Amino acid sequence: MTWNKILMLASTLSGAIPGLFAIAYYRQVYTKNQPYIVLLLITALVEIVAISLASKRMNNMWLYSTFTVVEFALLTASLQRMQYQKIPVIITGILILLVTAATLIDVTFISKLQQYNSFSRIIACLLMIGISLFGFYDLIKNHVKESVHLTASPLFWLALAILMYMAGNLFVFALTNILAANNDPAHNKAWVIHSTLNFVYNIMLVNVVLCLKKAPSYTT
Repeated sequence: MTWNKILMLASTLSGAIPGLFAIAYYRQVYTKNQPYIVLLLITALVEIVAISLASKRMNNMWLYSTFTVVEFALLTASLQRMQYQKIPVIITGILILLVTAATLIDVTFISKLQQYNSFSRIIACLLMIGISLFGFYDLIKNHVKESVHLTASPLFWLALAILMYMAGNLFVFALTNILAANNDPAHNKAWVIHSTLNFVYNIMLVNVVLCLKKAPSYTT
């Protein structure tokens, strides 16, 4: 097995690590942010199913397309639970519908479940970058109200993880199908970048769980 394949496998398996922490500290963290814990558990399940399907050479593109919508909705809800100044529910609802529509367009007219769902992922990434930046703005503006260090806030780590992962992978998602169609060696290099960012992202998500464990309960 090549180094690239080992890195990609480690990246995929790392998706289960935050879920394991969520299970370990379930009683302490679930009531504080239900959407986030549900997201971690679903992510772990998706990674396991994706590996299983790939090992049997079965198409798993439908799984990633579905997960794009689920992940966006739960990440948005998770940030909402942590923020001081909430984004209006009607706006988050519209954003979720937008990502859902982009995914339906993608699987119907673009990727057709035969390629990676780049179009819908790009839309989701751009929106999540904006939402995470708002999370940072909200945190910096309001965290002084609490006697807690900025880096002890779960909102800080979740917004940072989202911003790092989404911004870092934006061009990977945009170019992956083009590079693959042309058998460009850069395709594998692009996914090495994704695997590295994904691994770091999952470690940051673990830190969010640990911060939630120590944090006070959030209001909806």
